[in-house]
Amino acid sequence: MCRRIDRLLHLGVDISRINQMKSEKPLPYPDSTLYSLEDGTNEQIFVPVCKIKGGYRIESELSWLDNFICIGEGLKGNKIDDLLNSIEKQGLESYIKSFQIDQPQSDAIFLEYFNNLDSYFVSSGGNHRIVIAKMIGMQTIKAKVSHSNYQKELEEKKHVLNWRNKKLREEIKEITRDLSFTDY
Repeated sequence: MCRRIDRLLHLGVDISRINQMKSEKPLPYPDSTLYSLEDGTNEQIFVPVCKIKGGYRIESELSWLDNFICIGEGLKGNKIDDLLNSIEKQGLESYIKSFQIDQPQSDAIFLEYFNNLDSYFVSSGGNHRIVIAKMIGMQTIKAKVSHSNYQKELEEKKHVLNWRNKKLREEIKEITRDLSFTDY
């Protein structure tokens, strides 16, 4: 078994939780061009960790467990191992409690809520902490949240633009092919 998994087991994380994270995958970050962003507040709110579905730097092709094992590999000052060190030093319950209070601005986790998905995604700052929160089975976490509202008309416009773009590329390809024949 992997050293990081051994550390979680030693901390008291149940093997069934680890197995659950082996079968669950994060979702890819939604296409932000299909949403309008609401002005947010600066206050941190409680967010159910089960509703956090991914993040910019969380690999959606990998399970949550594989993200936990692989994230930050080869980087100087590995954050996952630093977080595990912190949990080992202060204890699991104390670590969980530390995320139930407002964090300083510099340490805040930033999430984006997508209304049509009823899900949160890490938008900046907090990818490693969210992976750890998932792995240890944390129920809630305090975070700053911005709200993105799905705009169906933006999706329809994007679809039309993509179709036009495809047609234009086909025409350019045809013109280019015609030009190459006449050049010889």
